[in-house]
Amino acid sequence: MRAADPYGDLDVIDSRAPRFNQATIGLLSLQPVFGEGTLEDSRPPRFANLVGAVFLGAAAVTWAAGFDVVGVVLGSVVTTLALLAAVTGFCTGCETYKLGSLLAGRPFVSCPIPPQPGS
Repeated sequence: MRAADPYGDLDVIDSRAPRFNQATIGLLSLQPVFGEGTLEDSRPPRFANLVGAVFLGAAAVTWAAGFDVVGVVLGSVVTTLALLAAVTGFCTGCETYKLGSLLAGRPFVSCPIPPQPGS
């Protein structure tokens, strides 16, 4: 049994939420310490983000329509694939984009990296 209604009792929050937010911000603010990474073509990650947004949108719609299990499954797919990419570097959506390009008869060729200032 919940101590508070999460939608009605807006004067209280779960005490873990601010700590999670602070930890996330703290970790993300360390990224500039590591320097700039290598440049890559932006089309595959953009496609992966679009697919993730579609899945999360479908999860929200199915959840709101009362199909809780379908919503949880769709959301879990996005969560699992995002964590897989974060841990291993393997981006399922990126590879799907490249495979789709190949099947469409236009094999994926990374766009050239723009010239850098001073070179």
